Amino acid sequence: MTAQPVTPARSALRAWIAAILGVAVGLAPTAAIAAGAATPVHLSLFHPVSTNTNPNVNTNFALSIIQSRTGNLHGLGLHGIVSQNSGDVQGVLLTGAYARVHGDASGIVSAMFASSVGGDMKGFQSAWIFNFNDGSMSGIQMGGLLNFNRKDASGIQLAGILNSNGGRSGFFQVAAVANASGGRVHGLQVAGFMNIAQTDMSGVQVAIGNLAVDARGAQVGMFNRAGTMHGVQLGVVNRAEESHGIPLGPINLSRKNGRAEVVLFGSTYSAVNVGIRTEVNRFSSMLTAGGFDLEGDVQTAGFLTWTYGYRFPLGGRLGLITDAGMTHVMPQKSDDPAENDQLHYGLMARALVELRPSQHVAVFGGPGVTQIYENYGDHPAHESKMLWTLGLSVEP
Repeated sequence: MTAQPVTPARSALRAWIAAILGVAVGLAPTAAIAAGAATPVHLSLFHPVSTNTNPNVNTNFALSIIQSRTGNLHGLGLHGIVSQNSGDVQGVLLTGAYARVHGDASGIVSAMFASSVGGDMKGFQSAWIFNFNDGSMSGIQMGGLLNFNRKDASGIQLAGILNSNGGRSGFFQVAAVANASGGRVHGLQVAGFMNIAQTDMSGVQVAIGNLAVDARGAQVGMFNRAGTMHGVQLGVVNRAEESHGIPLGPINLSRKNGRAEVVLFGSTYSAVNVGIRTEVNRFSSMLTAGGFDLEGDVQTAGFLTWTYGYRFPLGGRLGLITDAGMTHVMPQKSDDPAENDQLHYGLMARALVELRPSQHVAVFGGPGVTQIYENYGDHPAHESKMLWTLGLSVEP
C-alpha cells in the first residue's frame, strides 16, 4: 500500500501548530521522536497535534490543552482534560478530567473526575469520582465516590461511598458507606454502614455493621460479627464463632463458648419479666420486657430492662451472677395528679445465685438494690429500694 501524500497545506498546518506550541519554550518544530527517546518539554493541543507525535516519549514537563500522551514523566504534568502515560510517573500529574498511568506512580496524581494507575501508587492520589489502581497503594488516597486497589493499600483512604482493596488494608480507612478488604486489615476502619475484613483484622472497626474472620482489637457498631474474637465487641448484637474477649451489648452470641436462653423472672420492682439471656465467655446479659410496677404510684406499667454482668463459677452446678443495669418504666396515664404517670427509669445492681439442675435449665435468685427516678428531667427526685429477684432460664 502506498503512503498517502502529504499536501502542502497539510504540511504547513502541522508545522504552524508545532511552531506555536514550541515557541513558548524556544523549541523548534520536531518530527516524531524515536521510541525510548526523551524530550525535556512536551506541549500538546491533543495527540498527535503536539511538539512531537510519539505517544511514548519520556519528558520532564508536559502541558496540554485537551489531551496528552507520553511515556515516562519525571517532573510535572499539567493537562486540561485527559492525560495518558504509557510508562511511569515520578513527580506531579494534574489533570482536568481523567488521568491514566500505565506503569507505577510516585508523587501526586490528581484528576477532577477519575484517575487510574496500572502499577503501584505511592504518594497522594485524588479524584472527585474514583481512583482505580491495578497494583498497590501506599500514601493518601481520596476519592469522591470510590477508591479501589486490586492489591494492598497502606496509609489513609477517604471515600464518599466505598474503599475497596483486593489485598491488605493498613492504617486508616474512612468511607461514608463501606470499607472492604480482601486481605488483612491493620489499623482503623470507619464507615457509615459496613466494614468488611475477609481475613484477619487487628485494630478497630466502627460502623453500623462490622465483619471480620479473625478479629483482634475492637468492633463498634449495631451488629458485630467475627470468626474468632480477641478483644471487645461493643454493639446491640455481638456474634462470634469463638470469643476470647469482652462482648458488651444486649445480645451476645458465640457458638463455641456461649449460650442463649429464654428467661422469665419476677422481682419486687417489676412483677413479671420475659426476654433473652445471653452469655459469652462468662459475660452475662439479660434483655427483658415486663409489667406491673410494684414500687410506683401506677401499678399498670410496662418495663424494658437491660442488665449486664459476669458469672462467677462456684463449683459444681452453682454460679454467681453479678450484674447492673437500667429499667425504662412506662406507666399507664392516670387522672390523679398525685400519681406519677411520667416516663421514668430505675438503676439497679444485683447478686444472683444460679443453680443448674441440667445443662439447659437454670434457676436463679438473690438480692439487689434499685434507685428509682421519678422522670427523665434534670436532677429528678429519686429513692432507693431493696430489690429481690427470682427467675428461670431455659436454653432451647
